[in-house]
Amino acid sequence: HGDLGMLVKGDVLIAISNSGKSDEIMMLMPLIKYLEVPLITISGDDKGPMPQNADVALTLGNIKEACPLGDEIKSFDIRDGLGMKLVQKSGIKVIIITGRKSNIVEKRMADLGVDLVFQGREDKGTALKEACAQFNLDPEDCLYMGDDWPDLSAFAIAGMKVTVPNGHVEVRRRADLVTQAMGGRGAVREVCDMLLMAKGTYQELLEKYTAIPH
Repeated sequence: HGDLGMLVKGDVLIAISNSGKSDEIMMLMPLIKYLEVPLITISGDDKGPMPQNADVALTLGNIKEACPLGDEIKSFDIRDGLGMKLVQKSGIKVIIITGRKSNIVEKRMADLGVDLVFQGREDKGTALKEACAQFNLDPEDCLYMGDDWPDLSAFAIAGMKVTVPNGHVEVRRRADLVTQAMGGRGAVREVCDMLLMAKGTYQELLEKYTAIPH
């Protein structure tokens, strides 16, 4: 802010706007085009006028929620959320085990209809056993996804262990699968898609989204 009027030919402009239609940038668009300044945008989606006019448009499929009772802000990947809903539609139980306690997490998981949420549990292996007991499951039949040391006790008993590329090295060493996507950037969705394919419901669910409205 404040320096946008100092653009000269040869500059590269990086514009960040959640909406993708910041008034300040839109007012400068004619100047940007006149000076042939390359425009790189980072926005919440790719449908705003900024990314539509950018040379390079980066989009973040994340939503941020602020806790009404404090200053905490958490970011959730929208694709991960849809993936969790889809696997639940396919009859797969989703269990969240987190070492911290957060009203935001509680609200988000409730919105997604998650079957069971454990908060404030550093003993994640024990929590996984308790969750399995509630659903009459064997931990060996569970896929567990985690990224740091507190997840290792659950890794020790889960049938399949999954982590992310930015997970701790000790977790990656013990994992059966490391996702392509980074943690917080669609990794959960990647695993959900894998589960849907394994269950044979991926195509059926996809067709509901690709069907032409009558």
